[in-house]
Order: sequence, then structure tokens, then C-alpha cells
Amino acid sequence: MTTRPPREMLEIRRELMAFADIGIYRYTMDGTVLHMDRTTLRILELDDRFADPAQVVGKNIADLFEYELPPGALRKQVQETEEVRSYEYSFRTLDGTSKCCLHDSRMVHDHESNQDTIQVITRDITALKHVQDQLTETNQDLAQANAELQSLDELKNNLLANVSHELRSPLVSVRGYADLIMSGLSGPVNVEQKRQLQIIVTNVGRLTAIVDELLDAAQLDRSGSVLQASPCDINGLVEAALLTVTPKSSQRSIELEPDLTGDLPRILADPRLLSQVLVNLLTNAIKFSEPGGHVIASTSVTPDGGVCIAVADNGIGIPAKDLERIFDRFYQVDSSSTRHYTGLGLGLTLSRDIVHRHGGTLTVESTVSESTTFRVVLPPAPSKALEPE
Repeated sequence: MTTRPPREMLEIRRELMAFADIGIYRYTMDGTVLHMDRTTLRILELDDRFADPAQVVGKNIADLFEYELPPGALRKQVQETEEVRSYEYSFRTLDGTSKCCLHDSRMVHDHESNQDTIQVITRDITALKHVQDQLTETNQDLAQANAELQSLDELKNNLLANVSHELRSPLVSVRGYADLIMSGLSGPVNVEQKRQLQIIVTNVGRLTAIVDELLDAAQLDRSGSVLQASPCDINGLVEAALLTVTPKSSQRSIELEPDLTGDLPRILADPRLLSQVLVNLLTNAIKFSEPGGHVIASTSVTPDGGVCIAVADNGIGIPAKDLERIFDRFYQVDSSSTRHYTGLGLGLTLSRDIVHRHGGTLTVESTVSESTTFRVVLPPAPSKALEPE
């Protein structure tokens, strides 16, 4: 093995330090410069004043740049600890430029002058500090913007809840009086009047459904991620949801078909919210099926011991370009002013959010003019959560 001469090794080290933009200088305890390399000269922006680093030797370090921290403070710290690493030091050059360097300082005995000195290895981090300051400022701006958005979101939710509540009361009153007149208790009603009243009742029902969607959205946003979870009989929830939507399916002559797997594992879920998801999916399936169609609600066990609930119909289907967006809030596949199907486009958004809060997934597969299938996959419940107290 060949050993390089000390002088050659020293030259290699200097080249590496210059390549890495690392400077080195040494000064006595009273601040007199004993050594300074060209990289340090450039970092301190002294290379225009001194062509050769040797010209700096003998000058006091305090005369070469303006300290923001008194030079004696760092010197004292080095004396007390013998070494100070990764010390950020801000200063101003003689030309007035603010800079920041990262110092590694340590006590070194200089044999030529036979005295203790301070040796500093320095790296210019001015550009890095500038970027860090910009990032800090950006993060502060983002934090402020986020706080403002949260405040606006809360105001929006409160507005939705209050407006929806105020709308619901008069709608109930309108529906009640319309039903009363239709019953004939307020006097005779002819066939044409009944037809007109039925139109009123139908549209009041549509408005009520929209208001209910707004209320559900506001309440879910305000409630956060807190679930009133308990071990649930999924098949029982599906059967109850089918009974809930039976009147709508009968009106449109849609056949409802349960296909439930026996001995399903019990799932830890919020039964009220999960029922809302099932009713939403079944209602959509009925709405977008042609008269005479059928809707299948099925359950199965997933490979990891969870539960899959599928709602399938043979309705109009969803175009492929819309599949990625149907879960977006207020998104309508048909957004024209003459669209045939009513609603705000909140049902699927709420359903997805509820399923996600249960740790599950809600996905969709569809073929236009053939079928659509929504699948809710819920994870298995921890065994301890199912044990009786």
C-alpha cells in the first residue's frame, strides 16, 4: 500500500474543501489572524480588497467584517468548551451585505507562535437561510389561510344548518295543509284540484329531500370524525334500509331483491350513519332505474374478515368520464337546467365520508345503459371491541 506524502495529502484536503465550498481560518485569542484560505476570503467578500490571503494575516478579525454578536462571546464559548460545532453566525461584510455562516470552532495550539488559537471551519449558508426564511414565511401564510378557511367552513356549515332548519318548518306546514285539503275535510275538492294539489305535494317532497340533504351535510361536517360505534348486525341494517325505500320502489315499479350471506361477522359501526349510507345507495339505485327494473342488495365476507355490502341495479349507468367525480360535493352527472333527476349531489359525498370514517371504502363500477354497482367494504372489528362488558 502506497502512502502519500503529508504535503500531497494536505493539498488534496485543501482541494476537497474548496470543492465543497468550505473555508478555514485561524486567529489568536486577541483576534489576530494567523491563517485564512481563499474560500474564506471569498465568503467574507474580501477577495476584491485582498488579492492574496497572506495580506490578511496579522489583521484583527474584528476589522474584517461587522459582527452581529460580539466576537468575544463566541471566543469565550470556545474557550470554555474547547469546541463549538454547527454554530450559525450572522454578520455583515465590509460592503454591507448580510450573510450567515455555519461555524465549527475549536481550540488549537499553534506551535509556530506557541499559543492557543481558535480554528474555524466555515460554510456559507446565506442562500439556505434565505430559502428557510421564505419557507417559514410561506408556512405562516398557509397556516393563517388554513385558519381562515376553517373559520369560513364553520360559518358555511352553520349557515347551511340554520337555513335548512328554517326552510324545513314552512315546508312541513305546506305539506300538511295540502294533505288536509286533498282529504276533503276543508270542503269538496274536484278531480282537477286534486291533481294540482298532488303536484304541490310531490314538489314539497322534493324540496324536503333537498333540505334534508343539506342538514345531513351540515351535521356531518359539524360532528367531525366522532362515531357512536357499536357491534352491528349488517344484514339487519340492510333489511331495515330495504323496508325504508320500499314505498319509493313500489311507486316506480322497481323490484327490490335481498341477497344476504348468513353468519356475517359483526362490524363495529355507527348504525344510524351506516343506515343513512344504505338508504342513500338504494334510493339512488331506484331513482336511476327504469320502471320494471330491479335492485339487488347483497352482503358477503371479505378475505380479511370484514364485510362487503353491494347495491346493484340495471339502470341507466354512469359514463366512464364521470365515475371519478360522482363522489365530489354537489357534482351532477347531468348538470343541465332541464335534467330529469333531482337532487343536490350530496348523497354520495356524504356516504363516502361516512364509510371513510369507519375505515372502509366506497367504490363504484358501471356500464352505461346496463348496470351500476356500489360496494361498501368495512374492516373487521377488533376482537376485544366485540367482547361483552
